[in-house]
Amino acid sequence: MAAAENDVIPLSGPIVTKSGECVTSIRVAKCTAVAAPLAFLNSALALWSPDAHRFDPGQWWLLQDAPGFPGSMHLAHGNRPRMCLGAGMSRVLIKVRLVLPPAAAII
Repeated sequence: MAAAENDVIPLSGPIVTKSGECVTSIRVAKCTAVAAPLAFLNSALALWSPDAHRFDPGQWWLLQDAPGFPGSMHLAHGNRPRMCLGAGMSRVLIKVRLVLPPAAAII
């Protein structure tokens, strides 16, 4: 996905670069390719528990955001190991809806 406009993305906390510079945000120019590393975010030990790499269906019973990472509970929809069990079915339904004419798309 490309950035639609020039923007500055704030980081959740300061990061020290290899050169020793402390960075608190990232400048993104319009048309720059931007990607969110969801597979990494869904298994990052700093965001989740020590068993972040283990598949655990029970994790959805009391699903909450990772500490300091608002909205993170919604990131796992299509990436393992914290992926939504219904992710595949929802993708099929979206594809069917896009392919069939409106009158035929009764699911």
